[in-house]
Amino acid sequence: MLNLFFFLYVLLEGVAFGSEAIDDQLVINKYDVIQKNFSNSFCPAGTEEKFWRLYRDFKGDGNHVPLLPDGKLDSETIKKHLPEMVRKIAWIRGLIPLIPNNAELKIIRNSILSFRKNINQLLKHKNDFNESTVGKSKIESLARSKLEFIAFSEKFDALMKRISFLQGYLFPVDHLKWRLEHDLYKDKNDLASIKKANDLAFYRRILEDGAQNKDNTQSDLMLRTALNTLFLEAQKEQDFISEVLRSDLIYILDQIDMMLRKGQKQLIERTQEWADRTERKYNFYKTLCENSMQNEKQYLGQRAQALIALRDFVLNKQADIYKFWIKQEDLLMKIFIIETILFNEVGRVDGADALERRDIAEVVINRAKDPIYSTLDKDDDIFYYLDDHLKGIVQNYPWANVLFKEGEFSFTYYFIAGTVRVFCPSMNRQSTKLRHENVKIALDSIYKSENNFPAIRYYSRASMVGRISMDSVWNTFKPISERPGLSVEASLNERLRQRYVQGNYHYLYHFIDSFGRPYKVIEIDGRNYVHLTGQLNFFKHRNPHLFKYFQVGPKQTSNILLNTQ
Repeated sequence: MLNLFFFLYVLLEGVAFGSEAIDDQLVINKYDVIQKNFSNSFCPAGTEEKFWRLYRDFKGDGNHVPLLPDGKLDSETIKKHLPEMVRKIAWIRGLIPLIPNNAELKIIRNSILSFRKNINQLLKHKNDFNESTVGKSKIESLARSKLEFIAFSEKFDALMKRISFLQGYLFPVDHLKWRLEHDLYKDKNDLASIKKANDLAFYRRILEDGAQNKDNTQSDLMLRTALNTLFLEAQKEQDFISEVLRSDLIYILDQIDMMLRKGQKQLIERTQEWADRTERKYNFYKTLCENSMQNEKQYLGQRAQALIALRDFVLNKQADIYKFWIKQEDLLMKIFIIETILFNEVGRVDGADALERRDIAEVVINRAKDPIYSTLDKDDDIFYYLDDHLKGIVQNYPWANVLFKEGEFSFTYYFIAGTVRVFCPSMNRQSTKLRHENVKIALDSIYKSENNFPAIRYYSRASMVGRISMDSVWNTFKPISERPGLSVEASLNERLRQRYVQGNYHYLYHFIDSFGRPYKVIEIDGRNYVHLTGQLNFFKHRNPHLFKYFQVGPKQTSNILLNTQ
């Protein structure tokens, strides 16, 4: 009898132990069914094709047309910048004779290899300074670093002159400055602010530009704008090479090498395409301003019709999606919100560990509790596409509001191409696998009894035009300190420990986490690892330039224990 009771006890314990996993799978299976029904209902045959047709009509030739509050053309802004466009066209065409022959391009490529050695040497001085306990040694490391950084800057300046054909117009441009100034006016509604915002937006489009292939692929805009930021950063007097500068140097050297590999013929073709495209833009704007009022009215009317058609199509879809999911079980709706955001905001860039997706899931949960991010009103376009009854109770659905809150997730804007994936989610095998991962992440995050990650905002510096830092833009938020990734496996940890003790690694930088613990980041065999200073237990490295997180509250300056950045 005792054995029977023991058997029943073990059986029940086993069921209880595995019940959470079983329940999760039941939820996932149920979500799969509803999600497939959702996809079939909202994306029947022809839906994507219609979106892309409306999107192409809206984009037209891709020219930005500034408008005044009454819908009329802001011709004053266009006329102001036409002379600048003429100068830009001449400048681009002047780049073509500067493109070296293939033999010279190969020499430049080979010279790039030496930059990596210089970077590693500068990083060594930084590491020696941080780890030395002797004042004299610190002074010597600092002196060597300063001297070599000056020499490095001069060498980099020389490289910039050799690759001037890869620079942007009016190099070097302070993209952060123009972004900050534009942000001061872009959300204001008075006429003077709207005109100023139009002026700055138009000028930024002149500056934020680049060459591409004839089929409109492989734009080098990110390289040209990043070169601006890197050059300005490199001109600053620095005791040690900063982590931002190191990261941008590696990115840019790789991009330059990739461009030089194209060879003289293709580089000339790309530059010629850029000049021709810019000249077409100039002729378009010039004609728009010079033509009769009737022609202007006709063009703006066509453009307005295309905008309205696209906006109505997308926002009606989004309103129907909103109504569909608020009628589902609360848990399933939350899963949809999180997995949709993770799929479109992160994709698979964070790998199997999915740490960025887990953090962003926490951001979504935090936003659902914050009225600033979980309230819809007349400032949100989708509000006008909800029926009157729903408008009156819309604040009862903070989770759905988080997804469609205007200005927070760019993929929900009706004029962004990625918005099609909200109502036409990708259903191929790879996307389905990623979605299942994201559903599990959503469940884990929702089930957590406590959310200890306070982030409310984030951005990716690596994806910003000019690789600018948003820290100064979001000056009412406090940045969250960098953190290590997951621990490496024991066997790998032992190999890393041996390499470290032998000094067979490249130092990158130190950082201090939110608890004041100092970490060291190193590179071994092309991979980055992290360890707590004074200990040799290694963690994977989380790229701080991929995602950076912010919490509510003013910035705070922590005590710097090391020369970290």
